[in-house]
Amino acid sequence: MKGDVNVQVKKFMRTVGGKEVDIYLTLLYYSLDNITQFIYGAAGETNALLDPKDRIMLNDQLDPRSTKLAWFAKHARWYVLWLAKQSGTTEQILKTLGMYPQQKPFIYSGIRDHALASYYRFKNNQLADNTIISRLMKFGLDDLDIASECADHFLAGINTTTDTLTFLIWALSRSENKHRQERLREELLNAGLDSTPTPKAVTAAHVPYMDAIINEVLRVWGPLTSTQPRIYSKDCEIDGYFIPAGTIVSCQGYTFHRNPEIFPDPDTFLPERWLTDDPKLKQWWWAFSTGGRMCIGIQYVPLYFL
Repeated sequence: MKGDVNVQVKKFMRTVGGKEVDIYLTLLYYSLDNITQFIYGAAGETNALLDPKDRIMLNDQLDPRSTKLAWFAKHARWYVLWLAKQSGTTEQILKTLGMYPQQKPFIYSGIRDHALASYYRFKNNQLADNTIISRLMKFGLDDLDIASECADHFLAGINTTTDTLTFLIWALSRSENKHRQERLREELLNAGLDSTPTPKAVTAAHVPYMDAIINEVLRVWGPLTSTQPRIYSKDCEIDGYFIPAGTIVSCQGYTFHRNPEIFPDPDTFLPERWLTDDPKLKQWWWAFSTGGRMCIGIQYVPLYFL
């Protein structure tokens, strides 16, 4: 997998080198290629950075009307499910009347189709590799369960990865952060790594300033800004408040990360704050939520491939 990461980085550098590009879309395709390789390996990896055909699976996601569909999916799920089942004359009449919040195929359908096709390609060819899909095969799940699980991993990672990288590059490109960009470059050049084509896995201890920058980007512009609702089946008490069973409680990283008592000048991008030994910083860092349902992506933050 390390070599594959290096290949993706090289493709990205060739794509952006010496020309003007839409950095968000370029990072979206870069994330797509990395995630599909990680989840599916040879059974479903894409080459979206270089091949426009592989970008088609994201078209429904990039449709601005997808936000309207998301509202209906949350507040009138029955309606979306009913619309999805319509076909023929009924579908045409509904389209003419403007009853569809987004044209079919609905959002993420391309990603789900890709997941199912990749699964059957993996199964039929008995591919053996260290991917998410190969690990899921060991649990005895049925075809649709495995494809759905893979699609969920994809959906959880594609926008979060893209948004984080976009904000990181934007932050470092600003004139007031030029000294931070130079400091980061100096750290990476002196990280004690050789020049072999295969990157090495290094921990935050090897590149503390890069780790600090990533932590700060996730704090200020974390992709998971909405509340994370939880329901407990029993009566309980939280911070002195009685919470009846079945009550929805939630928290959000945006609020957590702007507590001035923990993060002075909280709206300012200040990666140097993470170079201190203050334990409260990590305690209040909530970019991936916490608990048994926290995002599993947190396991990749302390590990970098250089």
